[in-house]
Amino acid sequence: IVVLGAPSTFIGGPQFACEGDTNTWNTTFINSTYYSWSAPGGIVVDTSNNFIDVSYPNAGTYSIVMNAINQCGSSNNTFTVTVNPYPAANAGPDTLICSNDPVTLTAAPGPGYFYQWRNGTQVIGNNSSVVVTPTVTTTYVVQVSVAGGCLSFDTVTVFVNSLSDTLTSVDATCLGTDGVSYASPSGGTPPYTYLWSNGATTMFVDSLTPGNYSCIITEASGCSITALTTIGGVTSLNPDAGITVAITQGQSTQLNGSGGGTYSWAPASDLSCTKCPNPVASPSVTTTYTMTVTDSAGCSLTDTVTVFVD
Repeated sequence: IVVLGAPSTFIGGPQFACEGDTNTWNTTFINSTYYSWSAPGGIVVDTSNNFIDVSYPNAGTYSIVMNAINQCGSSNNTFTVTVNPYPAANAGPDTLICSNDPVTLTAAPGPGYFYQWRNGTQVIGNNSSVVVTPTVTTTYVVQVSVAGGCLSFDTVTVFVNSLSDTLTSVDATCLGTDGVSYASPSGGTPPYTYLWSNGATTMFVDSLTPGNYSCIITEASGCSITALTTIGGVTSLNPDAGITVAITQGQSTQLNGSGGGTYSWAPASDLSCTKCPNPVASPSVTTTYTMTVTDSAGCSLTDTVTVFVD
């Protein structure tokens, strides 16, 4: 003889729910058993014998009641559910920064809030605030949670004012004072202002001597960038044919030229070489020699030295 008792009334389901969500609570189904459910304060979305789907529109603590009856008797049970509100996720307003500038993103505070900031799939912070330095315009996501697992999300976009510039320059010629450079900014918000290292405030500068120059370009919202350029030209030529020399007739002397790339001496007579920096001169009469030095750009400068013959 098998003696059956009243049906089991164990209730399974979540102890915590989120405001407005639909959740399921159930019990083990037993043949020939009738189940009835009630959820005061909740909205019954569906019920069918051994389960009930309920949505709670308001936060609070609620009871789910189940009654079970079969030929051996009846029993009931109550299950307590705590319904939590969804947190108010607010990542703050979108913002505009200059390239390479840091910015602090701050989510609105709330009681018992937990935070997680993400850049795509990468977690970048677990506090209400996070400091970021994007190099391109980036949208960040903040996840806000409370006890019980209720999650809310919000996004904030950091727009990066990507100002860039190219300095186009023309080297100085053999004159040495006619180099030019001009700025070509892009990005940011026009109009642009300019401040060159030589004090110029225009987009185009001229009459530049060889050397290094910089230009600070600032756009309308205040973001700036510094661009660099080099003006080439005759920077290495410094011809020096040496000091005046006195010899007696029949003697020789070495000329000591310096300060050039390539050398050329004239007149060529009585010189041991004309394409070297230090030729030996053997003049029979007082002679003035001209040394011409030339750089790789084809620029030339000259100096002279006189050999007196007694």
